[in-house]
Amino acid sequence: DVARVNVTTWSDVIAVAEDLSDGAQGFETLVLDELGTLEHMCWDHVCDKYGKPNVESFGYGKGFTLALKEWRELIVVLNELHRDGMNIVLVGHSTIGMFRDPEGPEYDRHHLKLHKALAAMLKEWSDTVLFCRHETVVGKTENERSVAHATGARVMHTTHSAAFDAKNRDDLPAKLPLLWAELSQK
Repeated sequence: DVARVNVTTWSDVIAVAEDLSDGAQGFETLVLDELGTLEHMCWDHVCDKYGKPNVESFGYGKGFTLALKEWRELIVVLNELHRDGMNIVLVGHSTIGMFRDPEGPEYDRHHLKLHKALAAMLKEWSDTVLFCRHETVVGKTENERSVAHATGARVMHTTHSAAFDAKNRDDLPAKLPLLWAELSQK
């Protein structure tokens, strides 16, 4: 049971963060859930601000660059909250896409379901990037066909892999159960 604020615009997001920075009001953690939705709110905000019908109508990449500026302003507020002792948790979905490896062949990997410049900025800013999923075990049938089975466990990965991005600056084990207690004890 947590306090929730349902935001519908980018201005709402900024206002909530700024209200918290003026006085945390007893809160220890701010969770922004879900980044993809917030990204679209930001795009709508930028379009309204500059009178454009959509983020791509600015010309090659310019709308996305203006949106990144808005995200940087949010990061300034989040940094203030973090300096004041608040935990900041950003939740985003992943998608599978082709990774062009300059040292080898292309392959599929999970990545944040965000514009690539925003995803890169948020991953760089974050102290910890976790890749969370339902644990799956892959086995072989009698005719050597691969079959996947869910274990029922939810896990979080804390270190980089060819399959996904993850990092941590706290020397966490590479894989943990997806439980807040696992992180809060580290």
